[in-house]
Amino acid sequence: MISVIVPVYNTAKEKLLRAKLSLDAQDETDFEVVWYDDGSKEETALVLDAFASDRDRVFHRPNHGLSEARYQGFLLSKGDYILFLDSDDYLEPDALSSLLNEAKSTGSRMIIASYLSHREGKKKGHPWFFRGKSERLNEDRFLTCYLHNIKIRGFVWGRLYARSLLEEVYPFPYPNRLFEDACFTLALGLAAKDVSYRSKAIYHYMVGSKDSLTGKADPRRVGDHLYAFLSVKEYLERHGTTKSLRQFHRSVFWMKWNLLFDAHISIKGGLPRKEARRIVKEGVRALKEKASR
Repeated sequence: MISVIVPVYNTAKEKLLRAKLSLDAQDETDFEVVWYDDGSKEETALVLDAFASDRDRVFHRPNHGLSEARYQGFLLSKGDYILFLDSDDYLEPDALSSLLNEAKSTGSRMIIASYLSHREGKKKGHPWFFRGKSERLNEDRFLTCYLHNIKIRGFVWGRLYARSLLEEVYPFPYPNRLFEDACFTLALGLAAKDVSYRSKAIYHYMVGSKDSLTGKADPRRVGDHLYAFLSVKEYLERHGTTKSLRQFHRSVFWMKWNLLFDAHISIKGGLPRKEARRIVKEGVRALKEKASR
């Protein structure tokens, strides 16, 4: 059985209904949905209560943040496989069945699929950051793809995980920042050892949604993304190899350009230009610094 875990925090009713309808339309029938209300207002809680059924289980808890909500939802789940769905996104009708078939046919404990990114009000979605054909990824190939933004991004939604994999990696320290999934994604991929990537898009990601933190012009963005990059570096210094650290340092040029883009967004969100430049300059220096092993 698959457990679909949907953390919810004050998501608009129409978006919750869109997510629910996409789950109702699945051609896979052996799954449950864990709607985890992370301290939402009463109007959102009432919408979720109306979803409750044998398949759709609803839990209301005090607010502790998105990543903790996912973790708590996982602890409440019963499935052998887990998929995280953000409450303002939705799935293709064959999402669960295609991911489950891939997991069973390959034995991979982490199945990554392409996705379509949408802006609210737009009819057509566009593939984002996913290039190339379907393939199996060993540890080395996974790390290369992850560090260079090829097929893999640092988020957890829209992927199928074996329960045993999450049990190995959880509990995981979360920083309660933007891009908080970046290091967790790395840890999952390296623990899985064999990751399967499917080029067919099965997930609809809503860009710029008011419920999506990373879609906003936020002054924290550049500093939080730098923190994520440094967390990845620290994780590889502790758990990686000399080769994996070399791969990391070869990717710093790409990280620099990400930070420059983030600085632009943070400035639009109110961060002083001088401070944004300082964060980028000092951050790139810290990323380039090589640790003794």
